[in-house]
Amino acid sequence: MLSFQLLSIAIILVYIILILTIYIGWKRISIYQVKQNNFTFLTSVVIAFRNEENNLSNLLYYLSKQELLSSVFEVILVNDHSEDNSKPIVENFCLQYNNFSSFDLPANKFGKKAAIDYGINKTNGKIIVLTDADCTMNTRWLKTIINYYVEFKPELISLPVQIKANKTFFSKFQLLEFLSLIGSGAGSIGIKKPILCNAANMAFEKKLYFSQKNIMNNKYASGDDIFLLLKAKKNKTGNIRFVKSKDAIVYIKPEENLINFIQQRMRWVSKSRGYNDFDILFTSLTVYMANFVVLILLILSLLNIFNFKYFIVLFLAKSLIDYLFLFSLTSFFNKRNFLMYFPITEILVIIYTAVIPILAFIQPVKWKGRKY
Repeated sequence: MLSFQLLSIAIILVYIILILTIYIGWKRISIYQVKQNNFTFLTSVVIAFRNEENNLSNLLYYLSKQELLSSVFEVILVNDHSEDNSKPIVENFCLQYNNFSSFDLPANKFGKKAAIDYGINKTNGKIIVLTDADCTMNTRWLKTIINYYVEFKPELISLPVQIKANKTFFSKFQLLEFLSLIGSGAGSIGIKKPILCNAANMAFEKKLYFSQKNIMNNKYASGDDIFLLLKAKKNKTGNIRFVKSKDAIVYIKPEENLINFIQQRMRWVSKSRGYNDFDILFTSLTVYMANFVVLILLILSLLNIFNFKYFIVLFLAKSLIDYLFLFSLTSFFNKRNFLMYFPITEILVIIYTAVIPILAFIQPVKWKGRKY
């Protein structure tokens, strides 16, 4: 038993060093402000959608209100065999704007990755911007991305994503948990060891996408973002950056219920089978083991009070570094008041982080009514 306790201490120490390093990377990234607005090349926004009739109108409205001339950006929307009213909503909207185009995914293709690939092949732009059909953004979103590219010329740009929490605790929990993921991705880029980005808000040079066949690894239901990141990371000339700007944020809705939340996280974990990057694997394993050993110590504490002191010490140590990181993240995203939910969120994250990876490897993954 003592050997397990010593192992737990070692794992938590490694975890603390890891999160502290990522936190330093986050702090290294300067807040970006648009300095110029001088470009003539075309930018392509690509959106795959399936059964999004309740979200598309908001997205299309914000895209049409971007503070850019219509001549410098195009929007490509690809319908992944929607079974609701999504298709006519998009087609009717595209009739009003000559830089918006709608396409149907062919009958022999399906899935988000296939729809994104189909859309990218229809683009005429120099850089590709991806977002999701359930996202919203402000009117300076695309201008900020393009100007950042003009100034720094990165091969791939990771961008901030924020959950729009409602009045429920579940949505607030998701906001805090998701900020930690976005911050981890940004911080890892800040130390030049990128591990995460999010396809709800990212951009890349078109030539990167066509530099390798099956770059998004279609074997997996999820991971279009990470597999692109890994390709850019492997390129000797690859340049990956994170835009720390409130104008660059896209907003997404929280999952409505626990089942959808678990399915989403299972999709994310399932793609890890395709990773061979040391930074991602080391980070994932460290985070998993830290949460796992704390959970085991909690269970052992119920059986033997002697283990309780180990649980308390390690739980508080882990929580302290997590809180430090989240304090900085919530400050940037103007959500510091949500830290009042941190204690219960920390406990829930420990539980689900230890359990979901196991489920992801033994249960089929579901998305938009499909099994993978």
